[in-house]
Amino acid sequence: MLVIPMLDHVKVPWTSGKIAPERVARVILKGIRNNKAVMYVPSVYRPLLAVNMFMPKFADWCYKILKVEGENIRD
Repeated sequence: MLVIPMLDHVKVPWTSGKIAPERVARVILKGIRNNKAVMYVPSVYRPLLAVNMFMPKFADWCYKILKVEGENIRD
């Protein structure tokens, strides 16, 4: 999740943490330079996305357990 004020109220899982926009930009530029169609930020999700291709229900369960989408902590 990007570190921007609009998302300050979202608690992200330990698996990803908040990511600086500069880091995302570096990964995008690296992907462009290396002619990559897909880049993962953070790269820790790459194996989970691969699992999703072959076992989507298991991947959905993993997403739920890891709380990948984050939680709203705003009152």
